[in-house]
Amino acid sequence: MTRYQLSEQKNDGQTIYVLKDAEYPAEAYLVPEIGNNLFRFTVKGEEVLIYPEQVAMIKEASARYGIPILFPPNKVRKGTFSFQGKQYQLGLNKGEHHSHGELRVRPWKVVAKGATADRGAFVMSEFDFNDHPDLLHAFQSRLVFRFTYSLFEGELTLTGEVTNHGSETAPFTLGFHPYFTVSPENQQQTTMKVASQSEWTVNREGFVEGEPLATPLCERLTNGLAYTEMPSDKDHAFVTLQAGTTSCEIQDHTKKRTIVYHFGDHFPYMIVFKPEWNSSLSLEPYTAVTDAFNLPLPADITGARGLDLQKPFHFMHKISVVEE
Repeated sequence: MTRYQLSEQKNDGQTIYVLKDAEYPAEAYLVPEIGNNLFRFTVKGEEVLIYPEQVAMIKEASARYGIPILFPPNKVRKGTFSFQGKQYQLGLNKGEHHSHGELRVRPWKVVAKGATADRGAFVMSEFDFNDHPDLLHAFQSRLVFRFTYSLFEGELTLTGEVTNHGSETAPFTLGFHPYFTVSPENQQQTTMKVASQSEWTVNREGFVEGEPLATPLCERLTNGLAYTEMPSDKDHAFVTLQAGTTSCEIQDHTKKRTIVYHFGDHFPYMIVFKPEWNSSLSLEPYTAVTDAFNLPLPADITGARGLDLQKPFHFMHKISVVEE
């Protein structure tokens, strides 16, 4: 049997790509037609991500399963902001605000796929603003996203490239919202490690207020915070990571298993989110804080930045499971 395999199956009318490492073993399930969501990942029969009972549920709640792609991440107040003297207006999809962007739910196009001994199983998908006139109009630049998921030696890797094909620098923030499984019976024996420098105050609407501060929670996240000890008065913490931090961990001390999430050096902010609707933990790396372009703070604090012409943004993420 060939170690690396790529197959297709239909589910709820959607084409699902199944990436398989038969030797490790590991499997990953990708639905490009609904936000290019890598919605299921198993390693040695253990679920790594929270996945839906039906694929159609991703379309109904696209920010609650698998690994949603966020552009822009989190909320934009009233959907509007200014950048380099220009005003931008995004669609209002969360009450009077814009939330998490449209890439997480709209169809992506598969442009390459395969399975080889030296590369593993892989699928490359593309999202081009030229195919979405409303987004082209809203962002006033033609952005092209080209993401490749691959499964090799039991590890799931995402490599990405975002290119600005417009006529001027475009506002740019990017994030991801992976939901990692926490075994219900092992919640007290599960800890998270996120090397945190400072914490942002977040109001009831989810917007940050003021500058970030070093807090006791930062120290606890850095040293290892138990899943059950997340402060009861909040379901998430928004932190600026310590300089040089490129990964975080979730440790199940009962199973003696650690999920390691590598996100590279382009994502210096993270939301640590404990959802109330399932037993999971979402570790969300962002290139910028929520509503960065509307904050009265310097860009080196908020991460607000532009994407220059023909100077692509490159990144690589990797999820691996380590056993003691």
